[in-house]
Amino acid sequence: MANKLSEIDWFKWNGVSCVDYGIHVLTQPTIVRPVERVDYQDIPARSGSLAFLEGENIYDDVTLECGCIVESADRIMDICGWLKGYGTVEFAARSNGFYRGRVANQVSFDKVVQGNPHRAFNLQFRCKPFFYLHSGNSAITLSSNPQTLVNPGNIPSEPLIKLTGTGSDQYIMCGGATMLITGFTGIGSLYLDCEEKMAYSIVGGQTTLMGGRIQGDWIQLSEGNSYFAYSSGISSVEITPRWRCI
Repeated sequence: MANKLSEIDWFKWNGVSCVDYGIHVLTQPTIVRPVERVDYQDIPARSGSLAFLEGENIYDDVTLECGCIVESADRIMDICGWLKGYGTVEFAARSNGFYRGRVANQVSFDKVVQGNPHRAFNLQFRCKPFFYLHSGNSAITLSSNPQTLVNPGNIPSEPLIKLTGTGSDQYIMCGGATMLITGFTGIGSLYLDCEEKMAYSIVGGQTTLMGGRIQGDWIQLSEGNSYFAYSSGISSVEITPRWRCI
């Protein structure tokens, strides 16, 4: 059983624990459901308003705030150098996954008590609206065609798909989406990043965009069961599902 504050109240930024910087978390962020991106319009002579969604599963960013103390002001320079840029943040209050975002506020390191070396500060992380499950970071190599994939999240995920194959005019299918691959010549494996809407290959450590070799719909893995199928010219399919929740 954990018996120290550092073992139960923490956050991790890009995989590094705040405890490594002498930081302890006093207040964890509240778990929030993001707001749908919607436009409300009033109609003359009609009660209420009409809601126009920007799209399915389109949400605004969320702001997650935690209150912290640092044991020594001598660590402040290191902390400021660490908490920068874009990255992943994981909290003890919800440790089965992570958010993607950046530190959004000006950070003020305030004295707790005169003569005490501890400094208090608040962090605000502005994050994408999705909570990504750690289990969705593990690649799944398909062993049958078709194969059932079970999404444990509560919204569709947008996976990273690695395809190896030969020949031209191949395809992959999932749900109501079909993507055509014109050919694998000269590239070995083709990567389809369905979240970033980007196709690329990696040859000799060099990444090359391959948008010209694909046509059709980007794949999503719906909540519950999804059935993934592919053509005979594709010899291997590896899916990093990126399961997520709101």
